[in-house]
Amino acid sequence: MKILLTTLNAKFIHSSLALRNLKACAGEYSENIAILEFTINQTENFILAEIFKRKPDIIGFSCYIWNIRQILGIISSVKKILPDAKIILGGPEISYEYEAILEDYPIDKIIVGEGEQAFYDLLRRFKRFRGFPNEKIVEGEILDLDLIPFAYKNGFSDLENRIIYYETSRGCPYNCDYCLSGSDKGIRYLSFERVKSDLSCFLDAKVKQVKFVDRTFNANKRHAMAVWEFLIDRDNEFTNFHFEVCADLLSSDEIELLKKARKGLFQLEIGVQSTSEKTLESIGRKTNLNKIYENVRLIKKLGTIHQHLDLIAGLPYEDYASFKKSFNDVFATEPEMLQLGFLKVLKGSKVRENADIYGIIYKDSADYEVLSTNWLTYEEILKLKSIEHVLEIFYNSGQFIRTLKYLISFSDNPFEFFEKLASYWSKMEYHSTSHSKINLYVKLYHFANSFLSADEIEIVKELLLFDLLSTERLKSLPDGLPFSKEEPKNFIHKFYSNSENIEKYFGAEALSISVKQLIRQSNLFWFDYIKKNGGYILFNYTGEEISTISVGGNSIEEI
Repeated sequence: MKILLTTLNAKFIHSSLALRNLKACAGEYSENIAILEFTINQTENFILAEIFKRKPDIIGFSCYIWNIRQILGIISSVKKILPDAKIILGGPEISYEYEAILEDYPIDKIIVGEGEQAFYDLLRRFKRFRGFPNEKIVEGEILDLDLIPFAYKNGFSDLENRIIYYETSRGCPYNCDYCLSGSDKGIRYLSFERVKSDLSCFLDAKVKQVKFVDRTFNANKRHAMAVWEFLIDRDNEFTNFHFEVCADLLSSDEIELLKKARKGLFQLEIGVQSTSEKTLESIGRKTNLNKIYENVRLIKKLGTIHQHLDLIAGLPYEDYASFKKSFNDVFATEPEMLQLGFLKVLKGSKVRENADIYGIIYKDSADYEVLSTNWLTYEEILKLKSIEHVLEIFYNSGQFIRTLKYLISFSDNPFEFFEKLASYWSKMEYHSTSHSKINLYVKLYHFANSFLSADEIEIVKELLLFDLLSTERLKSLPDGLPFSKEEPKNFIHKFYSNSENIEKYFGAEALSISVKQLIRQSNLFWFDYIKKNGGYILFNYTGEEISTISVGGNSIEEI
């Protein structure tokens, strides 16, 4: 019995925890199971050929809003080339309103809800009777999470350069109208002994990143603190752990604990969604906004934890002006990333049930994204999408931090700045093509040049140069950039020829490196505006991360 579990991930860097959980729970049949992951960017012909090569008896597809259309298209062809193969669908996108799919596509089984036990039972039935029960729909069974073996017990060899997903709980204490996670009653947790065992595997293997899929990781304070304390104590100085948390639930004890984490150990994703009280009330989301702002700023001050805050456009009672306020409220907390998302009207969600009441118009097929509401027109949504595009490029990339801060000061508020940048971007038709990193610096310069004075542009040139050199390991500045500066050759030679300078700014180990090599591995420039009264800044590329060091005079923190 040959079994294939497969899915289409949104990007190559993603991986499927669901498939690995199913295999881990397949008991004596796990050795017969192959996992095959594709992306939504691969062609149907390629995917079909790879499935055919395996000649499986059973094919299980994991279905989500980002892949359901392609999966359904593939299924019909799979049945034509592998007519005897049994096809099973599972996942959140197939657990609601599946009647039409059953009528239109050659599907043998649909597993609704959690599928680990149901999938194993189907395999046992197939092995014994060479077939499945007549019922097309199989209800999933809610398991004690400790009964689900560790999904990565066979190691991580197939997950190089990919995000690894992990869960310590299922369910959510909240019941937000746009989400399905709160539909389960209560939250189930892995035992802490099991969690420690699993996390030790990640740490010992030195995987790059583990992303927790717990819907509200800190819903249970004791659980969250135990996990964070364990990871801080066992830190391998390499692995990063990502958590989705409610910032208003964070206590002073939790923040004190987070202070102990090294820089880069943790990153937090915080779903604010809206700062309109009426909107939050309408979707059943209980949030203490002031507490969110306070805790996000406290964590920001630590300087060690990346924070990713989310907003959703298209929620009830949120018009363009209201969303502008939500954007500015969240931007004021200075998160490392501000994700501007758009409402997905999911099957089975309360917001879908009430769509007519709110005048929510959405796409008929996945991803069911909002098109307009009683408060937001399609034209306004397009404007927000343009803003989201430039926000992702220039703010969320983290590559233009100082330049953006300066440019935003010329607008009444951050939203209006990004609105202006988005309008310029569309006018120049830059949205229709891809751009190199260097090219983005040039385009941001030209945008600034369209509304700033000559003196202000000189400051922008310097800020762009600093942002570029502090985020890119450059041996020399590229040709043709409008903000390029001549290197102070005479000073550079004197600086690098002085062994005291080398030891002070590069470390004693650099004394054995030739002057020529050190010059190639760093940049040294005079800055008139970033350093008060002017001064040199050294950009050192010899370590794993780029360091910016003030050479005499004022420190770099005085920007």
